[in-house]
Amino acid sequence: LCEINGDFVAHLERRFDSDPDWKKLRNQVTIHHGPVETLTTAEPFDHIICGLPFNNFPPEVVEHIFQSFEKALKPGGTANFFEYAAIRRLKGPFVGKKEKERLRQIAGILGKIIQKRQKRARLILLNFPPAWTRSLQY
Repeated sequence: LCEINGDFVAHLERRFDSDPDWKKLRNQVTIHHGPVETLTTAEPFDHIICGLPFNNFPPEVVEHIFQSFEKALKPGGTANFFEYAAIRRLKGPFVGKKEKERLRQIAGILGKIIQKRQKRARLILLNFPPAWTRSLQY
């Protein structure tokens, strides 16, 4: 698990140490306190599941995160993430020029990654707001 918020890291540690259901998983889970881009591991991963809000980050951070996924995964490994459907388009009329450009750049980065790596996508209409789940293969 990668988590940047120290309070949430402490909460997770307590949960793994005290909850019987979570204790069973403790030897299978390592908590990395810091950004995912700084994660180093001796063994590459088979799968990455990501819940980061990419639309909230600078474009270069989004690009760096996906580069770190590629470095951390075994060949053929998958990275899975979600994003709210049409959120960048919906924000457009309500934000300034600089923010529109930032969102346009993020759309470009994600578009290239999706075009190159997407294995599966599913639109979840019952989510509020509706969201895309995406599985990328490296």
